[in-house]
Amino acid sequence: MDTLTIKPIAQLLYYPEQEIPYVLNPRKGVLKINRVYNPFPKFQKLGIAERLVKSLIKDCIGKYGFLVTYPFETGEFFSQKEFFQKLGFKKLDHELYYALEGRRPTSFAECKYEPKEEDLGKTFVFFERTCEFSYAFSIKIKERLMNLSKKYEKDIGVELINAWENPKEFISKGCNHLVVNSRPIMSFYGIDEFEKELKMPLSFELRIY
Repeated sequence: MDTLTIKPIAQLLYYPEQEIPYVLNPRKGVLKINRVYNPFPKFQKLGIAERLVKSLIKDCIGKYGFLVTYPFETGEFFSQKEFFQKLGFKKLDHELYYALEGRRPTSFAECKYEPKEEDLGKTFVFFERTCEFSYAFSIKIKERLMNLSKKYEKDIGVELINAWENPKEFISKGCNHLVVNSRPIMSFYGIDEFEKELKMPLSFELRIY
């Protein structure tokens, strides 16, 4: 087989926490796993993603103290939480961690969003470099919001913001990737919960929640 024709079928995205610009108090020796993804059904359930993570763990020994991840559910494929726990990751607050040094990391310093009067009637959509789908999803979210704003006759300006280039703005919004009418939207784009949650700040009068 010509190796030049071989194409990747899965990916594992990660970043040293100290290099992520919007982390309030980055922990030394922590590598953050942002995403493990295998989109092709015929290559799923073959242990490919598992081998990727195990390979990363092996490569990180002696270089990092911990691997951490924030498992989010997309409504597709295998539960990320169950996947990482199966590989030995343990729960710490909202994170899962894998200890390479035999101890647990300190808790992650989470951003908190305080609703502001100035955010009423506005929408902030953040994207970042740690996921190749982030910008594409941001565009889809903007389009969906514009359609809903017409339906509910609400004038909500939608602003797309690069979280890496504007970390202070991202932090001020509690590191939430979507804030509508001063209300953070927590559900993942594309699932039913997202649609339900998205309509709440649009169907009521503009006010601080």
